[in-house]
This record gives sequence, C-alpha cells and structure tokens, in this order.
Amino acid sequence: MKYDVAIVGGGPAGVSAALYARARGAKIVVLDKNGIGGLISRVSLVSHFLGVSEGLSGPQFAKLMAGQLERAGVEAAVDEVLRLEVQNGQIHLSGRKGQWEASAAVLATGTKPRRLGLSGEDELGVCGLGLDRLDDLSAKEIVVVGGSDGAAKEAIHLAGRTKEVHLVFIERELAAVSEFRLAIEKLPNVRTYPASRVTSISGGEKVQRVVIASDDGAQTVLRCDDEIPLFVCAGRLPQADLAPEKTSEGWAKCAPDMATSLPGVFVAGDMRDGALRQVAGAVRDGAVAGIAAAGWARAHGGLK
Repeated sequence: MKYDVAIVGGGPAGVSAALYARARGAKIVVLDKNGIGGLISRVSLVSHFLGVSEGLSGPQFAKLMAGQLERAGVEAAVDEVLRLEVQNGQIHLSGRKGQWEASAAVLATGTKPRRLGLSGEDELGVCGLGLDRLDDLSAKEIVVVGGSDGAAKEAIHLAGRTKEVHLVFIERELAAVSEFRLAIEKLPNVRTYPASRVTSISGGEKVQRVVIASDDGAQTVLRCDDEIPLFVCAGRLPQADLAPEKTSEGWAKCAPDMATSLPGVFVAGDMRDGALRQVAGAVRDGAVAGIAAAGWARAHGGLK
C-alpha cells in the first residue's frame, strides 16, 4: 500500500511527526518493531514535559500516544525496517514483515543503550531500565550505572522496590538535575559511588559478583549467592543505520527542517546530531519533520 508519509519509529518524535503530517491531510503509516512507545515506554517516570501529570509512567505515556494516533486515523504497524531506497522519486522501505512505499519518509529510530563492554554483560542478564525487571526485587541489592537524569530516575524508582541501590557514576558529582540529586540524597537505601566504574561482573546464569573501582584506587566488591540485578544507564548510542549521512559517531545529519541529503527523507528525535534528547525536544523535532514531510509529499505528487 502507498502512503504520503511513512514514519520509521514509534516514539515521541515519530508520533509527533505522524500527528502533524496527518493534520495536513497526509495518509500516514508509523512503523516500529516494538509498536508505539519507543524508549519512553520503558522508563519509570515521564518528567519535565508540559501537561504531563505527576507520576505518569512510561507505559502509561505510550498508551496515550497510541490512543492519539488511533483517534487521528493514523495507521500503525509492527515491523522492523531494514532498508530504505528511493526509486522513481518514491521512498521504498523493506521490513522484516512487508514492503512499504511513500512519497516522503521520517526516520525517528532513536537510540540504544551504551554497554559497559564487560565480559558476561549479555549472558548474565544486564538490564537497561528499571521496568525491564517486573519481578520482585524487594530482597535484593541492585547496581545502577550512570550519573545522568535517566540513571538517577531509575535509581529513585528502583529504591522503592528493593533493599539497597548502589549508584555508580564516573563523574565526581552526580550529573543529574538538582531535583533528582536532592531526591537521591533523601533516600536512605541509595549509596552513591562518585568517580567510580564497574570493572568486573561474574556469576552463574545471573550476576552474582560486581567489582566497583574508584579513581582513587578504592575497590568495593558486592557478592550474592542469588543475584545482583545490574542496570546500565550510562549513555545512549544512535540507531541511525537508515540515515543517508551520519557523523563520525553515527548520529544522523540533517538540515534545520530535518531534511537529509536524500530528497524526501527527513529525520527527527534522539538519533539526529545535536538533538536535545529529551521528550520535549523529540516532539519538537517530530513536528518540524512531519510538517516538512507533508509539504514534500504535497509538492511531489502525494496528498492533494
């Protein structure tokens, strides 16, 4: 089936692009391998976004986005897009499940978590976010790696679900905003490790031993016969494989209107170079890209 605008990525940037393009009469499809939500569907708390009530979780926010798309008449499909080509002025997307054609496309594929690069990281069940584990953690000590807002939020969330949180970050002071720093200072079961890093993990089928080393040479070894859940929130890496041009670090390049060097292809959100990497920034990018993509489709034989 042919669309005016195909959007790859169902997070806030992609959903915003879909809504703004749809408002201009475009026929839209949103493609995402995991459905609507993106990264935000896995965060414990959506914060600092205008109009969002206090305590709204990522899954709740994702449900609101999906409902908004449905009410707007936007089609959404679960598919992982593997290839993008331009043929006769039309965008052709090849997914694992199907083929998609559109006059314009918006790439909003976001980011993936940066790993620690430790032996056993994949085999021992290291997680990225607190909601990756929905089982009972109340009797466990856990480790959260990272000093950003995201890491601090996950530490706060997990502190309410577990016995003790060990928060490890490479900065000399927690880099999170003061709201989260103050909240962590008030939590008796969060222990911070500034200027430190996790240097080793080991265990049977799960992490049972964690070595934390500080820049001054001190070392802390955590051991547990059962499990030490480990959550890594130490930065993000771009998922911009479909973008025609990227920086040396892999971020998608684009013009101020989110246009790429490939005619009819736009980008939006966390995957682009210079992005704010906050929900508000993703929504802004999506609005710009959606309007530009709808305009392109109108000018090149798409919507009337």
